[in-house]
Amino acid sequence: MMYEMLSGTNPFKVKSKNKFEKLQMITDRDIEMRPEFSDVASSLLSGLLKRNPRERLGSRSVDDIKRHIFFDGIDWDAMYERRLPTPFIPKIEGDLDLRNIDKMFTKERPAETPEQSMLLQKKKFDQ
Repeated sequence: MMYEMLSGTNPFKVKSKNKFEKLQMITDRDIEMRPEFSDVASSLLSGLLKRNPRERLGSRSVDDIKRHIFFDGIDWDAMYERRLPTPFIPKIEGDLDLRNIDKMFTKERPAETPEQSMLLQKKKFDQ
């Protein structure tokens, strides 16, 4: 998610429609850091996206992530206590005001997705 927030794209660009092939490509391919990422952002993402879960940044403790230089200067206690000012409050004039959304996304053709009920009907959330 952080990769997508920084770039606006998915790190796993897979063109195949074959599900097994997609999974294989995601698990075998190295993720390329985009040139516009700073060294610090690339370091954070590389740590978060390690293939081996035991080697991933944060695998021992969320504090490992919070201590990463990318988050240097963040007062985590103030954040948890909601004492930090909101960094950006968009100005909108109604539900259909899209001025704060990049045109790259508003020009995209909507993709059909299955209904939520179909996706969730076999999931067990109480275990």
